[in-house]
Amino acid sequence: MLSFDREFPANVYPWMALGSRGVRFEQLPCLDDLPDEAALERALDRPEVRAVTVSWVQFATGYCVDLARLGARCRERGKFLVVDAIQGVGARPLDVRACNVDVLSCGAQKWLLSPWGSGFTYVRRELIADLEPSSVGWMAVRGSDDFSRLVDYDYTLRDDARRFEVVTHDYQAFVGMIASLELLHGLGLDAVAAQVRRLGDRIVAWALDRDDVRLVTPADPARRAGIVSVAPRDPAAASARLRAAGVIHSLREGAVRLAPHCYNTDDEIDRALDALAG
Repeated sequence: MLSFDREFPANVYPWMALGSRGVRFEQLPCLDDLPDEAALERALDRPEVRAVTVSWVQFATGYCVDLARLGARCRERGKFLVVDAIQGVGARPLDVRACNVDVLSCGAQKWLLSPWGSGFTYVRRELIADLEPSSVGWMAVRGSDDFSRLVDYDYTLRDDARRFEVVTHDYQAFVGMIASLELLHGLGLDAVAAQVRRLGDRIVAWALDRDDVRLVTPADPARRAGIVSVAPRDPAAASARLRAAGVIHSLREGAVRLAPHCYNTDDEIDRALDALAG
C-alpha cells in the first residue's frame, strides 16, 4: 500500500493497523513538504504494490493531487486507488468515474457544510461483489430490511455499498447534510467553486506580494481547492491576531490555514489579511 508522507492521520493509522495482516504500508517522502506525484507514479511499476491511498487535497498545505492522471496510471497498472476527499469535495467538483477512483471517503462537516457525524463512502460498483467487509453489521445482509424475519439468518451480503455499513445511521445529521447538499446544488457547484477560487486567488496574490510571508499552498489554481496556507514569520502570533479579529482559521504544521467558502465576502478576506499583516 503506497501513500505520501505528511498525510492526515485518518489516512495513515488504518493502513498501519493492517500490518498485522501482512499489509505493508509505505509513505513516499515529500518534496518541500508537498506530495511527490512523479515518485508515486514510478513506484506503481513495482509488482508488490496493490493499492494507493491519497488525500485529494492535503490538510496542511492545500495541495491538490491530480486525481485524473493518478487514477489513469493506477487503472493502467491494475492498482486500486483509495481517496480521502474531505478537504476538497464541496470546494470544487470531482468526477470519481472520470478519475478512475475505486474507493472514496468523505466526511461532510467541512466543505459540504454539514453536521459532524455525517459523510459518505463511494465504492466503484464493479468492485463491490469482490470486496468482503472486514467487519459486518447486521444491516449489511439482504434480508435485514424485513424486521419480521430477523432470526431467519441468511448471510447473503447486499449487492451494493451498504454491505460495508457497520453502524446505525445518524439520521439527524443526514437530514442536515441533505439540506446542505440542496443548498450547494441550488447555488450551482461551478458557481461555488468559482467563488472559492476567487477568494483564494486574493490570498495567494497577497502572499506572493510580501517578503514576510511564505505561500505554502501552490499558486497554480489547478493545484489547490479551497485551502490556502501561508507561513508568516511568527505563525503563532499571526494566529493570535486572527483570533482577536474574529477570523476562523487553523494553525497547521507551522502555517496558518485559511479556507474561504462561497458564503465569505471580500470584506472578510480584507479583515483576515489585515490581521495577518499585523
